[in-house]
Parts: sequence; structure tokens; C-alpha cells
Amino acid sequence: MTPPPKKIWRILSGLLQRRPLLIILLAHTLFSIGIWNARDGYGEETNNVRMALHAVQSHRPDPFLYSDVIALTLRYFTPDPVVALTLMKYLSSLIATVALYLALSAFSGILRKSAIVFACLVWIASSLDAPYLQSTSLSLFTFAIMLFGIDCLLLRWSIAGVLGFYFFGLLAASLHPEYLVPVVLLTFFFAAQVVRQARLGWKVAICFALPLGAVFWAHPPAPVLKKLKHLDNYALLGLGQCYADFYHREHPETVFNPMTEYHDLLNREFNKPTGFCAAVENNPREALRYFTLNAGRNLFWNVPSAFLDRYREQTARHHHGVLYWAVRGILLAGALLGIARLYRAGSKPIYNRFRNNPEGRGILLLLALLTTSFVAVILLVGTSRYYLCWAPIFYLGVAYCADTLLRQFNLIRYEPQIIAVAFVVFCAPNFLSPRPNYEFDAVRHVAASVKEYPVIGASWAEPDAIIALDGKATAISLWDGIHHAAIENGKIDILLIDQNFRTSKTWADQRDFFEHFERQPETCGFKKAIGIPTGRFDIYYKPASIGPD
Repeated sequence: MTPPPKKIWRILSGLLQRRPLLIILLAHTLFSIGIWNARDGYGEETNNVRMALHAVQSHRPDPFLYSDVIALTLRYFTPDPVVALTLMKYLSSLIATVALYLALSAFSGILRKSAIVFACLVWIASSLDAPYLQSTSLSLFTFAIMLFGIDCLLLRWSIAGVLGFYFFGLLAASLHPEYLVPVVLLTFFFAAQVVRQARLGWKVAICFALPLGAVFWAHPPAPVLKKLKHLDNYALLGLGQCYADFYHREHPETVFNPMTEYHDLLNREFNKPTGFCAAVENNPREALRYFTLNAGRNLFWNVPSAFLDRYREQTARHHHGVLYWAVRGILLAGALLGIARLYRAGSKPIYNRFRNNPEGRGILLLLALLTTSFVAVILLVGTSRYYLCWAPIFYLGVAYCADTLLRQFNLIRYEPQIIAVAFVVFCAPNFLSPRPNYEFDAVRHVAASVKEYPVIGASWAEPDAIIALDGKATAISLWDGIHHAAIENGKIDILLIDQNFRTSKTWADQRDFFEHFERQPETCGFKKAIGIPTGRFDIYYKPASIGPD
């Protein structure tokens, strides 16, 4: 017998008050039905899978936690890296959702639980938590770990909370170095609190800090120097690729692939730099111009787009449906009413209320988390995952808007109904339509016809060698140099050609050969993969023995 509607609303109201996290977990589970269909471009997972495969083969854990989780998945759940990465997408989304709920629940003293649940439902359906095209789950996974560290301070301001913050914060920093910034910033804050409470005085603190800092600066430990060198080289890679993309937008007539053929441009504009610092020193004027224009584009275009773009994976990339506009309408109406609500309260009472209470301290902690994106905003071309650290502040704003609307229109008695509607609208199953990875499936298909441990050539061949073929292949990408002699002499067994390849300098320099090769691949002993879906690629392979396809 079906329970009467009043009983259903009573049960849901009880869950809202006592088990809001259960509602959120159920919503996430519903949203993720069919997650195995979400197998989209996992290119940036290549190095993580490589380390995971090595850990599985050597039976030794990797120092990189994310790779260890992939290795455990490969060993105990599935041997297929693509399926393992799909499971990582689900796990990363789940723990990020829990971490965000814990962060918002720290503000339950001023926000209704239904508003917090509503904000979490919007997050579950957002493009940041369930991207339309997610090339790596590492960013979301790392963000979740860092947010757990912030949660430790938000939920309990104590020695245990500080230890929890350092545990999760340093763990996140080991995955993404930029998360060390809020750790260092809050360390200075903790030190200032100790100095103030111990009544040592700033002069005494400075007398101790300056000599220690001078010694550390003059003779830094070897591991620190090694880490700094690694970061300098990593930043140079980011500068090379992102400046090349920036330059290509300014000079679209230039023929080269920014992500793979940036070396010549980097050497020309920054005088063959040996590291990021050397590049800035060699051409500070051009570096400053790039940093200024890139940071402006990120702050005023890419950051808002990351949070106010699409909300469903099936939605076309540039199509905004009813759900998108509904969320924008709620945010706009709630924000206007929320500003009026703050104005009526007066600035002085608000300041006094937030200065010495958990909510005010919590907002400061979430603002400190924003420093994580400082380098990405200035240095890197805008990608949504770089701005994950903005999510807690943004969804706190969503919760505040929802709370304001509930109070302003006296909708508190309809909370269960509102959450039920949001549950269904936002969190209906998102992955019901299969999204096969044609590239990897096609490479696996043709690999059965070529020699064992083949050589794969492509604009970026490593994902096909590592993820598609479990590392049992050799990759040659554009930055390694793909020459017609290697194809003619049989040194490449599988060749993938897409639009990135055709617009590269490699193609332009050898246009006659590649155009002839695509017309008549058999002249080089190759066959074109036909009869199977290959996605955006044309795939050519050199059979171990000529026979039917």
C-alpha cells in the first residue's frame, strides 16, 4: 500500500532535519546510474595509468596516492584502464560531493538545511562535478581531499582540527603542488594566533623568524631544491603550451599545434629558456603582457563560465536548456533579495556577527582556499577544473540565495516538496546514453592485426599506447617528430590522423607525403581501418601479414 502524501512529506522533512547527507548520497547515486557509459577522453590520465600499471607489475605502491587508487582498481576490480578511470570519475565525484556538504553544513547556524541540500543538488548536476568532457579526475579528487582538510577546521576549531587540516592539506599538495599555497597561508595565520595568545609580541616573533628564514634561504635542503627545480620545469611546460595557445589566437594564420609544437615559439620569444624563471627573466615584457591579458580573460570570462555553463552531460556544448536558465533565475532573484536582506541588517551588526564566530571564520577559510587558483589564473589557459577551489564559496552563495528565497516568500513549510522537485529535476540519471571511446576501441581492434608491442604515431600518442593498449606499445607524438621516412621504413605500425595532426607544422612541412599517404596508404604497406567507428580519427595500420581487414 502506497503511503499517503502527507506521510511521504513527513518522512522527507525528517530526513532533511536529521539525515540531510543521506538525501544527497541518494541524489548522487541516482544521478550516476549508468556511470559506465561516461567513457570520454581520458588523455591526461596517461601518466597516472602508467604509474598505476607499474605499481601493479612491481607489487609496490606508488608515492602518488591517485595512481595507487587506480592500481588497486586495476588489481581487484577490472584489468581495463578505461573502466578503472570511469570508476575513478564516480569516486572523485562522490567524495567531492561529501566534502562540499560538510563545508556548507558548517554554516547551518545561519542557513536552513534545505538550502544547503539544494546547493548540493545543484553541485551534483554541475559541469564541474559531472563534466561533459572530463580528461582527468585527478583535479576533482585532489580538490575533495583539500576540502576535507578545510572541513576539519570548519567543523572543529581545535588541535585535532588543525592536525586533520595538515594531513589532508599536505596529501592534496603531494598530488597538486598549488594546494600548498593555502597550507602555507593558514600556517602563518596559526603562527600569528599563537604569538597573540602567548603575548610574545611581534618583535620577539620577528627576532626568531628572520634568522631561521635567512638560514633556510641561504642553505635550502636538497629535497627542497629538487622540488623547486621540478616545479620550475613544470611551470615552463605550462607557459610553453598556454602561451602558444594565446599566441595562436592572436595569430591564427600561423600553422602549428600549440599543445605539441610550442618549443620553437617558446625558444624564439623567450630565448631558449632552461626553466620558467629563466623565461620570465629573458623576456619580462612579453611575460607581463601575457600574464595580464590571460589573467583578465580567466577572471572575467572563464571563472563565471565554469559555474554558470551547462548542467547536464547530455546537453549540447553551447545549448542552454530550461535547467540552466532556472538555476540562473534562482541565483539572480536570491542574490538581489539577499543583498536587500544584508542591507536591512546594517553593516555594523553583520561585521560584529561574523568577526568572532564560526561562520565568519569559515568564510575566511574558504577565501584562503581561493589562493590555490592564483597560479592557474595568471599562467594557464582557462579550464574549468582549475577553478574548483572557487566551488565552496560559490555554492555557499547558492545556499544563501535559496535560504533567502525560502524566508522571503514564506516557503519554509514547503521545504520537502521543493527538495523533492530539485531532487528529480537536477539529479535524474545523467549517463543513460552510451558514450563509447571510439579512439581506444578502434586502436584495440587494429592492434590485433599488427605486430606485438606496436609503435603508435599520433598528434598525442601516449594515451593510446598506455591506456588503450595497457602500456604494451611505444608512442611517437608530434613533439617527438613524425617523419615520412619512419612511416615508409616501417618504424610506425599504427598511425592516427585527426584535425590536430592536419593543422600541425609537421603536416605542413610534409603535406605532399601525407596527402598521398591518405589517398594510397597501401604504397607504404598500410591499410585504413574501415567498417568500425573511429571517432574523430582516421586510423591506418601496418598488418603483420597482409590479409582481409
